[in-house]
Amino acid sequence: MTRRPTEAMKDEAAQTGARIVLGTGLAPGISSMLALLGAERVGAVESVESNVLLSAGDTYGPASRAYIMEEISSTYAVRIEGREVPRRPFAEPARVTFPQPLGEKTAYLFPFSDQVFYPETLGTRTAVTRLVLEPPWLGKLLSVLVRLQITAALRRREGAEERLQRLNTWLQRRYEGHDWFGVVVDVRGASGRVRASLVGRGQATGTAIGATAVVRALAEGEVKQPGIWMAEQVVPPGPFFERLAGHGLLPTVEAQLEASRSVPRL
Repeated sequence: MTRRPTEAMKDEAAQTGARIVLGTGLAPGISSMLALLGAERVGAVESVESNVLLSAGDTYGPASRAYIMEEISSTYAVRIEGREVPRRPFAEPARVTFPQPLGEKTAYLFPFSDQVFYPETLGTRTAVTRLVLEPPWLGKLLSVLVRLQITAALRRREGAEERLQRLNTWLQRRYEGHDWFGVVVDVRGASGRVRASLVGRGQATGTAIGATAVVRALAEGEVKQPGIWMAEQVVPPGPFFERLAGHGLLPTVEAQLEASRSVPRL
C-alpha cells in the first residue's frame, strides 16, 4: 500500500516553509527523475513505463525481502488510459533492453509505487512498472508461483520468513559478484517518445547516491517551493544527474520526436 501525505500535512509544510521530498530511492526516485527527463521532451505525457532490474547476488536487508514477498501475494491496480485495471505481480512478461552490459531482459509487472504518482505528477493516463530479476530463472519461477497462487500460501506457513532468509543467503553466495542493477523508463507523449536509462553495480549504493543527490538539492536551495512533493515535481534534473554522474551513474537518453528523428544522448 502506498501512503500519501494528507492535505493537512501538505498545508502545514507550505505554511511553515518546510520542503519535503518523498520517494528518493531507486523506484520511486531515480526512476522518477528519468521519467522527468522524458516528460520534458515529449509534451503532453500519454504513458510512462518504468523497468527496474535487480540481481540476486546483490545485498538486501530484511525489509527489502519482506516488501517483495508482500507485494507478490496480492493483486494491485494499474492505470491504463485513465482507468484502474487490476493486475497480478509477475504477470504479462515483456522484453526490455537495458544499456550494456545488461542487454535485453524479460520484465514482469510489479507494483513499484512510482507508477501511483505519475498520473498526478506528470499528467499521464497510463503508468506501468515492471521488475527484472537476475538470474532469469528466478523471475520465471516467481511468475509461475504467482500464477498458481502459491506465493500467498507460502507466506502464511509457519517459518516462512526463516526459509526466505535461507534462500536469500544461498542466492547471494551462489551469485556473488552478480550485483548489477538497472532502470529503463519509456515516456510517450504528444511529440514522440523518449527512453531514459542507467545501469550500475550495487543497488544499495545506487539508491544512496540518488537519495544524497536529492538531499543536496534541498540543502543548496534548488527546491524552491515549500510543501510535500515527489522528486519529479521539484528537483531540477540537471544538477541531480550531474551528481549521479560524479559517482559513475551516467544516464542515457534516446529520443524519437516529431520535430527530429535523431537520437541524442545525455
